[in-house]
Amino acid sequence: MPVTRRVARVAGTLLGREGLDSCHAVDAFVVATAVRLGGGVIATHDPTDLARLAQAHPNVKVAAI
Repeated sequence: MPVTRRVARVAGTLLGREGLDSCHAVDAFVVATAVRLGGGVIATHDPTDLARLAQAHPNVKVAAI
């Protein structure tokens, strides 16, 4: 999926809300994409930051693999 302006704005909002800097940008883009698509499951080996970013979006689940 391309990172559109809308996804980038959602990602920026997620980062700002959690007080995270740009080193978490990729995680924020992944969560923002799921948010914009209406939800989904994000499978990852490092769920901590992704779960933190997704916590306000119950339709986005983070699963450790």
